[in-house]
Amino acid sequence: MIQAGSADNVIPDSAYCRGTVRTFDTDIQDHVINKMDKLLQGLAVANDIEYSLDYIKGYLPVHNNANCYEVVKQAANDINLRYNESDLMMVGEDFSHYLKVRPGAFFLTGCGNPEKNSDYPHHSPYFNIDEKAMKYAVSEFLKILELENIFKQL
Repeated sequence: MIQAGSADNVIPDSAYCRGTVRTFDTDIQDHVINKMDKLLQGLAVANDIEYSLDYIKGYLPVHNNANCYEVVKQAANDINLRYNESDLMMVGEDFSHYLKVRPGAFFLTGCGNPEKNSDYPHHSPYFNIDEKAMKYAVSEFLKILELENIFKQL
């Protein structure tokens, strides 16, 4: 998002840009930050302006633990849930920070139902979850806990 000024007929005295950078590798994110800074330096010199780059690193790449991934997959198969493997996804999730502390596996559960007009993407203004889908997500989590013997530990 780029914002500069507030009137159509006035040259703004400042502008700002904000957005999200998602990568599968933190080294690439560092490279992007470096390139952004060099680009801004060049623009500042060429236009005799000042700039500041306030880059906030938010989410880390989400990398599933292989063993945890297999448990998630087995749980879905054991309770006859359809399981679809996906290609790499650029998800921006708090879960990435959890994975720094404990091994885990991130997975998505479907919640759309075209018959109820609830099949819009999550970031759509029309997003509307079909709450009946929650029983499948809960069943998956319960099966994972069972496979990991969590109930016996209680």
